[in-house]
Amino acid sequence: MSLPIVSPHRCQLYYVERTDLQTWERMQLPYAPRDFQGAVGLAAYYQRTFDLKRERYDYRVTMAS
Repeated sequence: MSLPIVSPHRCQLYYVERTDLQTWERMQLPYAPRDFQGAVGLAAYYQRTFDLKRERYDYRVTMAS
C-alpha cells in the first residue's frame, strides 16, 4: 500500500468520480480521499459491482484539489 505524499506544497489524495455515460453528469463519491492505489481499487470495485460493461456509468480516479 502506498502512502499519500503530504508536503507544504501539495497533498496527493484521490477521489472516485462516477460519470453518467448518458447525461455526462459527474459525481464525486462521498467517501474520504485516499491514496492513488486505494482509489484505483475502489473505482474498480464499483465498476465491477454496479456496471461491469460500462453501459451507464464509468468510475474513475480524480485528484483532490
